[in-house]
Amino acid sequence: MVNTNQLKAAKKFPLSYFIKEQMALRSWSKEDLAMSMGLFACHTSNILNGKEKLTLEVAHNLGRIFNTSFEYWLNLDKGFKI
Repeated sequence: MVNTNQLKAAKKFPLSYFIKEQMALRSWSKEDLAMSMGLFACHTSNILNGKEKLTLEVAHNLGRIFNTSFEYWLNLDKGFKI
């Protein structure tokens, strides 16, 4: 039996971690991501650095380019802030 004093909380990862993971799978740069999303590189850089909040438009774009739902990205973002 495990002593509850030994349990550790699960680590939460920021949204940018998952975006960067998808970028790495495709060998994309920040510029590649920006071009795919139709955004300026500085805007995607702010998203990747956690300086900008996830908007519904960005979630839709992430879903489109990474072949996921926009809810996936919204849930990842929400889960990090809890």
